[in-house]
Amino acid sequence: MDKATAFLGDDPNVALGALNEVFKEHVLPFLSGWWDPDGAIPTAEEIAALQAAILRRASESPLPPSYEHLPELLRRLAEGLRFNRRNYVNIHPSPFVPSTLASFVASIQNPNNIVEEVSKATTAMEHEAVAWMAKNLFGLVESSGFWAMSYRAERLLT
Repeated sequence: MDKATAFLGDDPNVALGALNEVFKEHVLPFLSGWWDPDGAIPTAEEIAALQAAILRRASESPLPPSYEHLPELLRRLAEGLRFNRRNYVNIHPSPFVPSTLASFVASIQNPNNIVEEVSKATTAMEHEAVAWMAKNLFGLVESSGFWAMSYRAERLLT
């Protein structure tokens, strides 16, 4: 494994540059080719075409060693169902893309929300999300004493 492209080490630009290239050349084309707003279940022909495109992109735009297994992952994901607004009545709605980006950025930062001192921003957002859920989903308000009694439950909800 190439540690320079796998971790945000001494020069994060190396890893972030590799990530940008892999995302632009491999991940986004895969998602674009995979997504079909009209059909939830990819046909055998669609899967084969997606898998061929994945292999073609891997040969045309070689991946850094730290991403060498990405084509296999994408090849397997090509068979995945496409849940969207036209099928399955939003049992599994398509993701809100900005939230997936937020999740990705937070994952790269790798905050440790167990210790608030090292994760002030994400801990504050966690508290805000739980307060919103308590109020809007369960009708609870902070003045009810809920927060003082159920900090453990808050940790379990997030």
